[in-house]
Amino acid sequence: MALGDKNDLCAVCGKKTNAFTRVKLTDGFLCSTCKTWCSNFVQLRSMSSADARAHIAKTLQDDSIYPSLVPSESVGKYLVVFSKERLWSCMVSKDETPYLFSFDDIINYELLEDGACVTKGGLGSAAVGGFLFGGVGAIVGGGLGRKQHDLVQKMGIRISTKVPLMSHIEIPILTTETKRSGMLYSSCKETALKILSLLDQIMSQQGQKEPSSAVSSADEILKFKKLLDEGIITQEEFEAKKRQLLGL
Repeated sequence: MALGDKNDLCAVCGKKTNAFTRVKLTDGFLCSTCKTWCSNFVQLRSMSSADARAHIAKTLQDDSIYPSLVPSESVGKYLVVFSKERLWSCMVSKDETPYLFSFDDIINYELLEDGACVTKGGLGSAAVGGFLFGGVGAIVGGGLGRKQHDLVQKMGIRISTKVPLMSHIEIPILTTETKRSGMLYSSCKETALKILSLLDQIMSQQGQKEPSSAVSSADEILKFKKLLDEGIITQEEFEAKKRQLLGL
């Protein structure tokens, strides 16, 4: 095989990549199939081959434990919390396994309107709680005294994390221009407040001991997944062992 052909191989699965669908890494390529195992939040083009392998190992682990998780609290698709396992995810899609963050992954978070910070919470910030339960007027009133315009084009929450190549996560709440006096704006603001409240609760539990059961089960599933990939066990044997480890 020529050297040029080797350079076209996927850094994760080792298969030949398609020049039109592959993703360029800092030192190689990622095929379209392996790309589907990457979180939508990760900065793909900033990843090295080692970064890609580590990230996909994590998402495969998430995929193995996600069916066994029961949400304790949630705000629609925007934020889902699994308190027992001290995990959370955001922008959850019905057909995709979300990336699972630890409670300890969060550094801080802020509510943004048209790119400007309205309020923030987390490490190095004033407690958010004082804003959250005063209603919509209270949180806007804390917005640094800026003149409020009649229209808002975007509203979202930005979360800073400790996860490599996912230092910032954006949760879009409002993406179309709307009046501040309108019902849509009020509804979106209420959703934002609920998300901030949950993030505040997560931050209050940082540093507590993490449970090991879900993680240890995931590690075992990954071991059997490797045996499956190497052809040592069959797909049926893998699925049976997976169900056993997840208690299904």
